[in-house]
Amino acid sequence: MDLDLAGRRVLVVGASAGIGFATAALLTREGAALLIASRDPAGIAAAAQHVADATGVRPAHIAADVTQPGAAESLMAEATTRWGVLDAVVYYVGGSIRSG
Repeated sequence: MDLDLAGRRVLVVGASAGIGFATAALLTREGAALLIASRDPAGIAAAAQHVADATGVRPAHIAADVTQPGAAESLMAEATTRWGVLDAVVYYVGGSIRSG
């Protein structure tokens, strides 16, 4: 599939597992430059390695808990320091509260 993402700069938050991880792998395969983030330092490092194993390209990664004040701003600062501009942000963070 060609999504015309080669060279695009993308921040993927919540990329250590699940949909966020799958999205990071797909974007990497499509040629996007990635900065992936998760609140778990070991988890996001492992995710970066898994993406590298699957695609041959290791995305940049950073641990950040976006539920904490200032964390989202720090992620954006890291991304813009790295690239100057972002083309997209993918944000897979959250959960559900189940009752019953």
